[in-house]
Formats: sequence, structure tokens, C-alpha cells
Amino acid sequence: MKLGSEYKLYTISQNTTLNIDDLIDDCMNFLRDIELDQETSEKLSKVEQKLHQAEKLKNTDKIYKHKKKILFQDIFDIFENISPEGCYFGTHPASLSLIGFWDKSLFSVTR
Repeated sequence: MKLGSEYKLYTISQNTTLNIDDLIDDCMNFLRDIELDQETSEKLSKVEQKLHQAEKLKNTDKIYKHKKKILFQDIFDIFENISPEGCYFGTHPASLSLIGFWDKSLFSVTR
């Protein structure tokens, strides 16, 4: 599944602190608000289960590490798969506090 062009240059998070919990909330809220295909919905359900399991850990450091892994491996993977054509998902090259879908030409050195 790919998102439409209306999501090109679309900011998912403007989190200046890059707090893991805030980033997860921003990403999960976006994914819950859009219409997903069945495969992506199933991936999202697995992520929600993993996040729920992470909350059951006793050690705060382990919770943080587990959530960070879920964010960068599972959640970001979903976003990479649904990125609109010609876009990548990640931080904006000029403003690292912006996370979203950006046109690949932003990285072009021959502009």
C-alpha cells in the first residue's frame, strides 16, 4: 500500500525533543487515523501488542530500549512501506525535528 500524493511533504511529528514516547504517539495516532490495507493493519496490530508488552517490563531502561527498537524497526518500517511514490519517510534534511514524508529530490545534489 502506498499513500497518495496528498501526503507528500507531510509532517508526522514536530517533536523538537525527539522523545521516544512522543514520537511513538505521533506515529501511532497518524496510522490509526488513515485507512490502511489489511496487511498494514495486521502489522499495526502487532506493533500495538509489542508496545503493550513493553509496558509490562519492570526496568525503565529496558522499557525505553524496547520501545526505541519498536519505533525504529517496526513503526518506521510501516511508514517506509506506505510512503507516497517519490518520497521517503524520515527526518527532514534541513530540520531534524520534523519527521514525515519528504520528496526524494530534497537530497538531490544536482538541483
